[in-house]
Amino acid sequence: SRTVELLCDELRKGLNNNLYPVGLLLPSIRDISKNYGYSTKVVHQALQYLASLGVLSPEDKKGYRVISLFGSQLPSSIETIVFLMGSDAPIHSSSTYQLILGCLNDEIRQKGKSMHVLESKGFSSDIIVEKIKSMNASGIILERCETDIVEALMNLNIPMIYIDSWSESLKVDSVTQDGQLGGMQAVRYLHKRGIKEIAWFGREVFEVHSTDRFSGFLAELYHLNIKFNSNLIYHVNDGNEYQKAKELLLRKPKAIICLWRQWASVIQEVALELGLEIGKDFELVSWCQEIEYEVFSKITFKGNPPPTIVWDTNAMISNALSRL
Repeated sequence: SRTVELLCDELRKGLNNNLYPVGLLLPSIRDISKNYGYSTKVVHQALQYLASLGVLSPEDKKGYRVISLFGSQLPSSIETIVFLMGSDAPIHSSSTYQLILGCLNDEIRQKGKSMHVLESKGFSSDIIVEKIKSMNASGIILERCETDIVEALMNLNIPMIYIDSWSESLKVDSVTQDGQLGGMQAVRYLHKRGIKEIAWFGREVFEVHSTDRFSGFLAELYHLNIKFNSNLIYHVNDGNEYQKAKELLLRKPKAIICLWRQWASVIQEVALELGLEIGKDFELVSWCQEIEYEVFSKITFKGNPPPTIVWDTNAMISNALSRL
């Protein structure tokens, strides 16, 4: 209908103006209905139409994700960078990866190219290869993709690079945050302050970043001849972080290294409940993206953040794109 066409035009304007960046979810159908003044039925039909063009991708219980500005109507003159997400990529749930995706989309647009987000979950390597061959792709950015899919893509001779992850078995370049150096810097900072009783509060699941950061922590303890105390090593996961933080703080460590922004805020919360003050009763070294440091400082720590290891998201993205 004409009303569906009008809403599609308005949504496309939002896409072109980067109001709805590639890779992120659109507002809910109810919110779009309220913001644009159309019925929920019209909104639903418009979103279905844009999905049929390859602009949006419906996701169960989440809504519609923007996967391309042009969809199947991509002009042949515009190069496409494909962002390929593996089945266990944390894009949907992690604010860190949402920021990475937003910055990546901005940089690709500035280069006059289009970004198309593709998820490997539920697709065979043959289907993924055919999808990418049809996209006029000039480069592929990989995020925790399955080995068989990457091996199949290598036969296309399209430049590929891992961003913020890597594979030990495949000969594909990677640009990522330096977690090992971050772990080393945190220990070094505390050692310079004369602290030799250092606790670790980090992720229980040993994926690429947790392993990287913990290895840096251990390496610098060894290098500085600081005693490793297994009683002060806390590997946690989402769900038991509050309990683990309380257990650790009741041990009254001199310092804690927590290289996860969200869990540093839990330590802060528990410390306040126990009547402890960061910087006075114990030291805390944290971690976050440079782009979110101001919010991290003002909201979580009321303008008085602990020493924090930061990394530059835009630098990582620029370095990755320069290698394609």
